[in-house]
Amino acid sequence: CFWYNQSEDWRRSIDWCHKADCGTGADCRVIPNQNTLCVATYQGDLAPNFMALGATITLISPEGERVIPLSDFYQLDGMKKNVLKQGEFLLKVSLPSDAFELTGSYQKLRVRESWDFPEAGIAITWRKGDYQSLKIASTALESIPKLHNEQVDAINAEGWSKKASIIELAGMVRKSVKPVNNTSLPPNYRRSVVRVLTKRALKNIGCE
Repeated sequence: CFWYNQSEDWRRSIDWCHKADCGTGADCRVIPNQNTLCVATYQGDLAPNFMALGATITLISPEGERVIPLSDFYQLDGMKKNVLKQGEFLLKVSLPSDAFELTGSYQKLRVRESWDFPEAGIAITWRKGDYQSLKIASTALESIPKLHNEQVDAINAEGWSKKASIIELAGMVRKSVKPVNNTSLPPNYRRSVVRVLTKRALKNIGCE
């Protein structure tokens, strides 16, 4: 979030934000007048790809270990960020044994062509020819990376119709994300590009 990633002098000159309030009780600068939720955007490439591959994670603490799907690790709060308990840390990320049988594509919107954080990202995997195995995950559009199983299930329930289904599914994924104005590019633009990225990834893995 560009309201958070600033120097102390910068914050002092225009007031603080909810995540970095420095004891002032400042409100969120992105969605004001609620002061309960930080909407800092998750901007990472690895998580959506691991999620689309069906990754699980092992968390360890003095109380022992627990294994959860990576998609359940993130929390829709830019301050809390994840479900880690006090004294707990992430030990490892594990992929299912059939992960190497999957075909995937990751499409990314970024400001620069060289290394850069995503402004929007779509990761898609499937077992070639098996539409029921299709998984789609997004990143850099909300406070969490997330799977879009509901949208995929809806298309599969209708019956896959190649190009028409690609267009419909891409539109459904676009409608399901809610970016806010706290990264380099405007939220409406980032949301509109989701449809393009989804269509491109689906075509790349051979869903036509």
